[in-house]
Amino acid sequence: MIFQQDEYTITVLDAGDTTGQPIINLVDQIRDTTTAMFSFQITSGNEEGLFSLDSESGILTVAAPPPLGSFPLNIVAQNTEHSCHRAKVIVNVVVLVETLQFQPFPQPVTVSEATEQGTMVTQVTATSSSGNPLTYSITAGDPLNQFFINPMTGELSVESPLNFEETNEYSLTVQAQGSSSAVVMAIQVVQVTDVNEPPEFVTECAVAGSCEFSIAEGEPANVPVGRIEAADPDIRNPEFSVLTYGLESQTPVPFQISNMGEITTTETLDFETTSSYTFTVFVEYSGNPLSPRIQTQVMVNVENVAENAPPVFPSDCSLSVIENGIGVGDPIINCQASDPDHPADQIIYEIVGGNVENTFRFDPSMGQGILVLNRNLDREEVPLYTLTLRATDPAGLSTMTTFDVTVQDENDSPPACTAPSSPVITSLPGSGDTIATFTAPDPDTDPAAPIFSITSQEIAEDFLSATLTVTATDGEISTLSSSCSLTVQFEDICELQMYSIDSTTGQLTASLLCNAFMDPGPEVAIIFDRNRRFTCEVSANVPTQHEFFHNETIGLTGLIETPLILRDVRFDNSGDYTCRVTNTELGMIISSPTTVSIQIGPSIVTPPMDVTEMVGQPAVFECVVFGVPEPTITWLGPDSQSEVDTTDTRIQPSGATLTITSVQASDTGEYVCSATNELDSASAAATLTVSQMQQLVRAEVPQYLLPSPDDSCHEFNSSHFNELLTTITGHKTLTTQQESGDLCPPSPCNPAPCQNGGTCVEDNLATPGGFYCQCPPQFTGHTCGDVIDPCIRSKPIASFPQLTTDLG
Repeated sequence: MIFQQDEYTITVLDAGDTTGQPIINLVDQIRDTTTAMFSFQITSGNEEGLFSLDSESGILTVAAPPPLGSFPLNIVAQNTEHSCHRAKVIVNVVVLVETLQFQPFPQPVTVSEATEQGTMVTQVTATSSSGNPLTYSITAGDPLNQFFINPMTGELSVESPLNFEETNEYSLTVQAQGSSSAVVMAIQVVQVTDVNEPPEFVTECAVAGSCEFSIAEGEPANVPVGRIEAADPDIRNPEFSVLTYGLESQTPVPFQISNMGEITTTETLDFETTSSYTFTVFVEYSGNPLSPRIQTQVMVNVENVAENAPPVFPSDCSLSVIENGIGVGDPIINCQASDPDHPADQIIYEIVGGNVENTFRFDPSMGQGILVLNRNLDREEVPLYTLTLRATDPAGLSTMTTFDVTVQDENDSPPACTAPSSPVITSLPGSGDTIATFTAPDPDTDPAAPIFSITSQEIAEDFLSATLTVTATDGEISTLSSSCSLTVQFEDICELQMYSIDSTTGQLTASLLCNAFMDPGPEVAIIFDRNRRFTCEVSANVPTQHEFFHNETIGLTGLIETPLILRDVRFDNSGDYTCRVTNTELGMIISSPTTVSIQIGPSIVTPPMDVTEMVGQPAVFECVVFGVPEPTITWLGPDSQSEVDTTDTRIQPSGATLTITSVQASDTGEYVCSATNELDSASAAATLTVSQMQQLVRAEVPQYLLPSPDDSCHEFNSSHFNELLTTITGHKTLTTQQESGDLCPPSPCNPAPCQNGGTCVEDNLATPGGFYCQCPPQFTGHTCGDVIDPCIRSKPIASFPQLTTDLG
């Protein structure tokens, strides 16, 4: 074998005209250990001439565009020096269509308009069925060439600056091309996010950095002075296009600016006071984060107007003041008058009426028109002052104004918290029902309404009471307060209590969850295979949910009205059952357990068996009894009606066992095992038969037969006979001195009811006058009614001479 492989499979992709495309160089496939020269030839598989093989170079090429499919070519390599040395190889040419597919990529991707050139946005990846590398390109959706895709890796990056306001979304058509003519296209959506750019002034003077406006003195407030406008380039993003205008000045100025850029006055201007104002107007983005602000200087000139008018007081200088709240010499109010023709410091002020006991005065050192307190205020002495002031300018023109100074009482006493008598809860109040009402009278004149709150709550350990502390606060003016306590008592325990008080009315309400218990309880016996219903009882005035738990492990959730029903109970239903009652705000309480036991009436599983015993031997009766609770067993007999005589030391009842240690003829009769529990009773009877030993042997021992001359199954074996006899009688020794022949000869007897050809013979071992049945070889028993093993047959044993016994 000169080739490295016996067979090669080469895939050729259908990409149109593939004529001349090389497929494989067979010389390269010759093993390195071969140094001979070869010539190559296609021997079969190229009947249509689709492929060409250069006989010297061994290069296989496409001769004509082949259809899709597989073309197995058989090729022979001939050693040019030894014609008998040649090798064969199979080249399978498989012509396929190359298929391309894009792998899923995120849609859309976002990029900030501030992204720098060369930053990668995302990467697209396609796969080819040929496994050959692909070439990526953007074929549509990018008219300004703002994106670049790496043709080898598919990485998409920013090529030129982006502008959200111009284009905020691009749908790029991305193409991947394989080694053939196959291509695949996909749309990659790129969304451009906005960057907050600083606003720009539109008003020309503001653009230049300085604006100047003029207004005549004496104009009222809210008169327009001028407008400065700005615009935000982020017009396509409402989030970034809300502008805020503002004024800044080292000293207050009587102007304001709206968010439309309009500057208006805030008060009447006076040329004599101030002839011009200079301040800064700024504009900034109102969102977060703030954009860089822009600003411009503004000058407003006040034009002089000759008014010849008297001073003008404010429209109302009335005020209220708390007694003892202002000290003597402290200012109370500024009731300064304005004069359009004269400076403020040239106005003269006087109190011309209502100044009881000179309580007030003007103090020029504190400013023009400022009233100060001349003596302490006392509401109980003078609750109200009605003052009349006069202002006169240098020209002698004057104006008067009248206003009130109201003296308020100082709140220096707390409200007196007063608790009602302690309520006793005998029946649960409804949700939101008032159980007590607190009051808090305030000794102050015109007091503020008290505010009530519960500051502590302590529930007694026995859950029969709760002690609440309520605080009443004079909260509107001061924090003066007082507290009082109330004990709420319950006739029955209440484990979960939560109290609320109306802060304004002092009405106390309670949310209560009390005393959960199972009904029935605390101990319940259920008959096996029966049903039983349990309910969870609770006292509550809040919504509740309950769960039943079996041995604290098995839960059943339901509404408080839902019962728990045990159906077809079994023994695994026994145990402790509790219910847990829950309120989302108060918490949970657990009932005391109800212990469930399962009962079943008695039944006799194994009844006592009939017993036949010889006088002096023990007799035992046993019965197996089942029942829950465990039945009491009583033995009746021998008349089956009355209890056994336990004064007779021979008779020993012990639960399910009755033992008679030494039976007597008087013990013969029927004995009853009687089982009783609190549900029912059951009984079963057995018979005791008492016999003499000889009668027992004649009644129970099979008739042993001597072997017949025709039967060699068995030979008579006295030890075997004695073993059988001992097993039946329960005695230790019963032997005979004769091993074969007639043990006792037949003698005349009275007729007897013997079956199967048996004959009645005299019983020499029994009481004189006794008889027994002598049976044919195939039968045994009292009347020869039982068939015996055919291997144990011969003539019957007639008697047992020299029989000795050990009766124990």
